[in-house]
Amino acid sequence: MRGITDFIKERPLIPVLAAAVIIRLIYLFIYLSSPQWNQIMVDSLFHDRWARAIAGGDFWGHEVFFRAPLYIYLLAGIYALFGHSFLAARIFGHLLGLFSILFTYKLTDRLASKKAAAIAAAFHAFYPIAIYFEGELLSETLFMMLVEWSLLLFISGNGSNRNRTLFLSGIAIGLAAITRALILPLTILYFVWIFLKKETAAQSLKSAAILAAAIIIPILPVTVRNYAVSGQFVTVAASGGVNFYIGNNGEADGLSASLPSIGPDWQIGDLQYLARVETGRNLSASEMSDFWLAKGTRWILDHKGDFIRLYIKRLYFCLNNFEVSNNRNLAYFFSQNPLLHYNPLNFSLILSLAAMGLAGLIISRRFNRSFLFLSLFAAGYLLLISLFFINSRFRLPVIPIVFLFGAIGIIDFAERVGQRKVTLQTILLPALGLLAFWFSHTNFYRIDRVNSESGLFNEANFYLAKGDFENALAKYRDLLVKNPRYPEVNLNLGAAFMKTGLTDSAEVYFRKELQFFPEEAQAYSNLASLYYLKNRPLEADSCADMAINLKPNLPDGYLVKVRILNSLNRADNIGTILSEAEKYIGKFPRLWLDAGIIYSEHGEYEKAISCLSTVISAEPEAIESGIGGFDYSRDVFDLGRIKGRAYYQLGYIYGIKGNLQQSIAMSNRAIALDSNQIEAYINLGHAYIVAGEIAQARSILDSGLKRFPNNEYLLNLLRLCK
Repeated sequence: MRGITDFIKERPLIPVLAAAVIIRLIYLFIYLSSPQWNQIMVDSLFHDRWARAIAGGDFWGHEVFFRAPLYIYLLAGIYALFGHSFLAARIFGHLLGLFSILFTYKLTDRLASKKAAAIAAAFHAFYPIAIYFEGELLSETLFMMLVEWSLLLFISGNGSNRNRTLFLSGIAIGLAAITRALILPLTILYFVWIFLKKETAAQSLKSAAILAAAIIIPILPVTVRNYAVSGQFVTVAASGGVNFYIGNNGEADGLSASLPSIGPDWQIGDLQYLARVETGRNLSASEMSDFWLAKGTRWILDHKGDFIRLYIKRLYFCLNNFEVSNNRNLAYFFSQNPLLHYNPLNFSLILSLAAMGLAGLIISRRFNRSFLFLSLFAAGYLLLISLFFINSRFRLPVIPIVFLFGAIGIIDFAERVGQRKVTLQTILLPALGLLAFWFSHTNFYRIDRVNSESGLFNEANFYLAKGDFENALAKYRDLLVKNPRYPEVNLNLGAAFMKTGLTDSAEVYFRKELQFFPEEAQAYSNLASLYYLKNRPLEADSCADMAINLKPNLPDGYLVKVRILNSLNRADNIGTILSEAEKYIGKFPRLWLDAGIIYSEHGEYEKAISCLSTVISAEPEAIESGIGGFDYSRDVFDLGRIKGRAYYQLGYIYGIKGNLQQSIAMSNRAIALDSNQIEAYINLGHAYIVAGEIAQARSILDSGLKRFPNNEYLLNLLRLCK
């Protein structure tokens, strides 16, 4: 027994890591059985789609990165090795978390003691927010680990190993920058610290050069790649300006990623459209970032008082116990996971201990240069992120520093209590800790800390996107009980009713959405589709026009408009709609497919061939630019099916025109892209028979019957082959 105790004292990291592994395995087991396991959304959804595209062969991409790419490429590597597996992705995140715990231990051991290091690492191992974010498809855990690694190396470098550790620290900073470019402004602190060190000017310049070169090494390939694919000089990613404007505008609340006039449910297309309206032209990715940065800066200069109040609010929530939600409602998720819900470790507790530890170090004159550097880094980081908008995951990189000071605080307090002497410090330090705890628990801005509305909404949206309408309807109704005016809940509830064929109920909820939000373009578009299905074309046409006028960059408005024009015998006007849509959404493949089908139905084959040729020449959306990546309702991988339908239609048209070889070629291509098109098998089999290629006809018809047994058309064609 004594041997085990001595082993733990000598190597306290081992039991901490063992406990960390066990608690994460339990967490994964609970999470795996939860309906939320597959409910990835917003940033996680974008990362998943982008990683899938890379793993599928689109390694370089085609546009400037909207987000820093390192985490996504690592995730793509996981998918390439293990397939599209959320379990593998989440295990990878937890492995990154274990490395981060290791660095927390090493950093604290370096600056304090093994006992403090074990406590700090234990804090990290059991901290519920750290566990949660490790299991999400987000970059924060990787970013936190790399930031910790850079700090550990930078502080540790002395004597003969100084150049080596400086170089590795720079590499870590560079890797962190291509995970989240936000770290780059803080590199100034590293360089200032080098020049404040008691060295000659030549030594300082050499150290700075080593650090700078190392930082550039990971970043340079990303910058070169951005320039190579786009001709634009973008250091890492083009989202900085957008994020800055989100945090600094007349409607910003400091805690949500909401855009004025659009709300939190914005897409890249909305940003492009708004920028085009204001500038009169399409902007490149770098110009877009500059545009939104300038817009946010102008608002600050014109509303200095509002900005200061907003900035103070964001700083306040950097130090508040409330975990601000972003992609997922944390209060709702935690309430459904007992391991997180009943975990007593929270930000207020570690902050209060950290306040005691920091104050104790200063009072006892143990506050050295390394502690000062970490304190300045943490303060600088919080001041920096407060320029944008605040949520729980953004403050993660400073949490290990809080663990470090918290561990020192708890050891100092225990030692003073053990001495059984009442001194000013034994009274002052606990009082300071209690003050920090109280402040962190205050709610000056009257935030509803247990609000689960967005959690219900996101969960309902997931079920709707997956076609589970029963669960979607149930969740939307639960949300309506809580808040009948919640944005888009009536809209999406109507969409769920429409999907189940309950069109009267759908109309009621679409109208209710417009009652609360009169300029909701999607509601008008949905009403247009509903009236079109009910054979009320004039009402449908009016609603489609409203949708297009309110939001010209909404594809759904144009899609329903061309169908309505066809039903009104005004197909000649479809060309005008295509031209109008092209200004705002480009040659949207689904729209041009519908137009091609309608033209072919009217016997206007040349127009149809032109539209359908546009579809088959369409390039996939550059997922790395963020287009479509955040939208549940859009499948960024459906272009193949759309092209497959276009190839079938072309095969049909060429068959009618008597061009059998073209018909055969198009139909074969249609089946290759989407083998679920029974019409393509029928069309191809018929073309082979007419061309006298009976063996090929029999082969393709047999293949079709394997997929669609007992289909009369295929059976009749097969009889002709005998």
